[in-house]
Formats: sequence, structure tokens, C-alpha cells
Amino acid sequence: MTCAACSARIERVLAKMEGVSAARVNLAAEKLFVEFTEPASLETIRAKINAIGFTALNEPPNSADTARIARLKLAIALIFAIPLFAISMLPMIGVNLIADLLANALTQMFLAIGAMIAGYKFFTIGFRNLARLEPNMDSLIALGSSAAFLFSAAQTFLIALSDHAERHLYFDSAGMIVALIMIGKTLEAMSKTRSAEAIKALAALAPATAIVLRNGAEVEIGTNEVAIGDLVVIKPGAKIPVDGAITLGASEIDESMLTGESRPAAKNVGDFLYAGTINLRGFLQFRAEKIGAETALSRIAKMVEEAQGSKAPIAKLADQVSAVFVPIVCVIAALDFAAWIAISNFAIALKNAISVLVIACPCALGLATPIAMIAATGRGAKNGILIRSGEALEMLGRAKFAAFDKTGTLTEGKLTAGFSGDNDALRLAACAESASEHHIARAIVDLAASRGIRIEPPSRFEAFAGLGIKAIVDGSEVLIGNRRFMESYEIAAQEGEIFVAVDRVIAGLFEIADRARPEAATLIAELREMGVETIMITGDSNSAAEKIARELAIARFHAERTPFEKAELIAALQKEGKVAMVGDGINDAIALAKADAGVAIAHGADIAIESAEIILSAADLRGIARAIRLARATIANIKQNLFWAFFYNTLGIPLACFGLLNPMFAALAMSLSSVSVALNALRLSRAKLH
Repeated sequence: MTCAACSARIERVLAKMEGVSAARVNLAAEKLFVEFTEPASLETIRAKINAIGFTALNEPPNSADTARIARLKLAIALIFAIPLFAISMLPMIGVNLIADLLANALTQMFLAIGAMIAGYKFFTIGFRNLARLEPNMDSLIALGSSAAFLFSAAQTFLIALSDHAERHLYFDSAGMIVALIMIGKTLEAMSKTRSAEAIKALAALAPATAIVLRNGAEVEIGTNEVAIGDLVVIKPGAKIPVDGAITLGASEIDESMLTGESRPAAKNVGDFLYAGTINLRGFLQFRAEKIGAETALSRIAKMVEEAQGSKAPIAKLADQVSAVFVPIVCVIAALDFAAWIAISNFAIALKNAISVLVIACPCALGLATPIAMIAATGRGAKNGILIRSGEALEMLGRAKFAAFDKTGTLTEGKLTAGFSGDNDALRLAACAESASEHHIARAIVDLAASRGIRIEPPSRFEAFAGLGIKAIVDGSEVLIGNRRFMESYEIAAQEGEIFVAVDRVIAGLFEIADRARPEAATLIAELREMGVETIMITGDSNSAAEKIARELAIARFHAERTPFEKAELIAALQKEGKVAMVGDGINDAIALAKADAGVAIAHGADIAIESAEIILSAADLRGIARAIRLARATIANIKQNLFWAFFYNTLGIPLACFGLLNPMFAALAMSLSSVSVALNALRLSRAKLH
């Protein structure tokens, strides 16, 4: 098989694989091609793709290179735009940097060209949208900047022909608006580059090696070498390398990364295990059923990326205004041109029509959203709210629903124990559990310690996965476990969760719970007053979810949901309105990326933090209500900024229509609109958030 044929086969396989976007095929094909040094069958290629997992297919398109390129382009634009601004504006206060008119005009032209080349995408996108009759902010920038440049270039030509007669120049408008709006675009690009490392870190949660049985012997191999059907051996404390069903043994598995549930899950023969989860106690053997890109862990990473990449760009307020404003300005310019053709000549008609386009393009438009976002970001930072995305902040302000994870978000994420029985029984139980690393054991030991009970290790200890423990403390037999465990020792047990039996007699009852955060109820009440409906979505059991929902007065909740089902619920809610998702774990990552606005708790998992656009750095959940108030205030501020960005320039359109446009008025309009926008944005620093 030739190199070209092998490459084509790779691309063909990739294109057919579910979840792999067409944009990713070429990149993945290049990565995979180097793996094959000889002709390969389709089956071999597919096996290699599965073996390497999602890393080759899901490398995020918004890499750090994108942000670096955006910063570089902005730097180039500013290198040209800043001196352009100085040369054109300083004469207003009597400082003329270049006295010769032609040299001045040619210098401005050169600087404007540099700034416009740095922002060439505004023109390619803007004119394309204009041709499709779908004008947006880029169309307004492209139209106004091009008109200003062409008009000024013609004036420069006349300066050269007419012995340096002074002419109206708008090169500064052509270059400055491009540079100003590039500031906002660069900030957006930088905010979209942080998830790559988190997705790679998520892949690292699965161990690099696995122990499999080959010819009856244990062999350690790379996780990517595990094949479907292999028998995998898992020892206590080890991570699960791939997905599969248990064939031998019983244990308790920490599945908190998938379910969010802090309590370990009891697993027996036939139960399913997931890559990246942790075997806490017993020896296990399981059959590999899903490997590489098919494991639940890989699918989470892939779906996080797809959710981030598939979000439709929101119609920004500036685009909405431009969609109406651009056609109106174009019609006015065309009518003005036709009127002047009828009463004068072509040159005057063209000059006045272009003047309309020039004055209608406000430089402050580039500041309207970015400067409000900068002010909002600073205000948020002072209140423990880290804002990464202007779009997410806008969506948060428009949210109809606030969906919450339970464990670690609405609750403290730490198991606490309550005990019915005397202190002596509690002491014996704590001493017995002190030999265990189990989550419940730690809760029992912490309870005893909080009561000042002295804890000593047991003389004997034995754990039974999914059932309980047996220990000898001070010569007494101590049994701690569920009702089934008690019944196995012929001890009658009534209703309850975890029993303590001393010398085969029930001596007490533990209730294990994850307590709601102290401020959670206040937050839910605040959101209700703000018209935002609260919904809880958790991987925890229905009984645990119902208890927290009842305590916090949450009317709607969904329990026992996988990470994938959480994302499906978010998608269903989005049909009714904008959704903000609040979470802290790996199991929340897809839902956070899928939601219109993802809000993560700073103490949470890296993938959750990087999947969200808004981070609460403080532990106080009421920061969510403050973030929504800030978002609503920011949206209002941006609308006001857009008004000021257009107001002064719109006043100049009639002057341009009648041929009365004065360069000084145009410069003043640009300055006043920019100053008004800046002063208005500063009001966000006093916005009421509490």
C-alpha cells in the first residue's frame, strides 16, 4: 500500500467513527500515519485508533497557539494604531508631529494599512456576511473602515496633485477601530484555551499499566495494549485501567469521579467497573469489555470537548444592533448618493455617500463590550467570582434555570456520622473503624474524636466488602455493618443504615449523611426571588437526593444520573430556556460544558473547573446569586455602552448627507463616544451584588 493510500484509509476510518468531527480527521490522520511503517489493513488501523484512545482525536482545536497568534496580531495592530492615533489627533491640541501634508498623509496611510492587515479577518468575514445579507458587527467594521480608508486614500492622491492642499483624512478611523475591537477578540481567544491541559489530565486518571492474565500468569502491560476479553487483575488500592465486568472477587470501589457520590460502591461478580475508579479493599479480577476511546472516562473527555466546540455562538448585542444599523446606513448612503447625482456631480455624490459610511462607523463600538467585561471581571474578582467568558456571563444573566450537582456543591462533600447509643458503644465502634481507610470509617472516627473519646487500634480487624467489618476491641467482638451483615451473624436488626453489635448484641445505630452547606438554603431562596428555578441533578441515590431536596426546598431533582445523563437533562432544559450549571466534579464536566453558562466551584476537579466559564473562588455558594446580579448589571451596561457608541456618530449622519461634515466634528464624535462608554462601564464597580 502506498503512503497516499494508507493515509486515505486512515482518513476513511476516522470519518466513519462516531463522534469524530470532520475538522479533526486530517489532524488525526497525520498523527496516526506515522504509527504505520508498512501497509496496514482497515482492521489494523481501527484497532490502533481504539488503542491510542481519544488523545489523537480530541486534541482541542483552541490550543495555546490560537491565543498566542491572537496576541501577536493584536500587538502588530497596536504597533501601527498607536502612532496613527498620535499623528492624527495631536494636531487638535496644537502638536503636529509631521508638518508636511503629503508626508503626514502617506505616513497615516502606511500605518492604517498595517493595522488593517493585522485585522484582515474582520474584512473577510464582514464582507462575506454582507454579501449574504446577514450583516453583523464585522460587517459594520469592514464597511466603515474600508470606506474611511478609500476616502482618505483618494484625498491623499488629491494632496499630491494639488500642491499639498489640506484635505479631510480618516485613516485613524480605519485603523483604530480594527485595533480596538481586536482587544476584545484577543480576550475571547485567551479564554478558550484552558481546557486542553485539563482534558489531558483527565486521560491520565486511568493508570498507564495494567496487570492481565496471560497463560495463567500475571503480566504487566501498557493500558493501551489491553485487548477486549483480557482478564485484568486489580489489587487493593489500585486504579481500574479499562472498563469491564467482575468475574472474581468482591470489593468497594470509589466511583466519586463518575457519580459524585462520596460513599464507595459495593461491587460483586457481574458488576461493572470503570477506568479511573479506585479499588478500595478486595482483590478483583474482571474481563475487559471497553478499551481506549470506548471507556467511560474517554467518552467524558470527548463529550466535554464536543460540548465546548458545538456551542452555537450567541448573537452578541453589538451584532444584533449592527444587523439593523448596517442596512439603514447603506440605504441612507445610497439615497444620498442618488440625490447628489441629481443635483450636482459624481465626485461630490461619492464624497458625501462615503462620508455617511465613515461617520456611521463608531470607534467606541470596539470598546462597548470589552470595557464592560473588564469592569465586570474586576468587580467579580473582588467578590470571589472569576469570569472567563463574556458570552457565559451574558447567558448567566439570562438564565431561567440553575442546575446544581449535589455532593460537594450543595453539600459539603464529606460524610458525617450521627449515632444513637451510649458513648461506650461509640468508643468501641471508633476503635474498630480506626484500622480502616473507608470513608464511613473516617466519619465514625471523627464523630468519636469530636466527643473527646480516646481511640485505640483494635487487636484484630477484618473487612467484608460491601457488608461491614469485624474487630476485637478490649476483648469484645465488635461488628459494624448493614442489616444483611448483621443477619449473617444471626443478629436481628430493625430499620436502619449501619448497626453496631458488641458481642452479638445490637449496641447502637449510625446514620451517615453528607450535610447541606449552611448557606445553600439561603441561596435557593435568593434564586427563587430572582426568578431563577433551581434543579438538582445528582449521581447519588434517590433517598439521599430526596433528603437534601426536601431540606433545601428544591421542588425538582433527578437522582442516580450518570455524567452522560446529566448532560442530556441539561439539553432538555435548554429547550425551555437558558441554563446555568453549577458543579465541582469530573461527573459534572460534560454538563458544565453543555450548559449555556457553566459555573464551577474552585475546590473541585480540574476538568470541572476548565469546563466552566465562571469559577467561584470562595466556598460561599451565595456567590452564584452575586454572579447572576453582576451578569444582569453587565448586560444592561453593555446596552447603554452601545447607545453611547452610536449616539454621537449618528448625529453626524445628517451633516454628512448634506456635505457639511467637518473633520473636527468627526474626531469629536469619536472621542465623546469613547469617553462616554468608558465612564459608563466604570459604574459596574458600584453595582449592587448583595
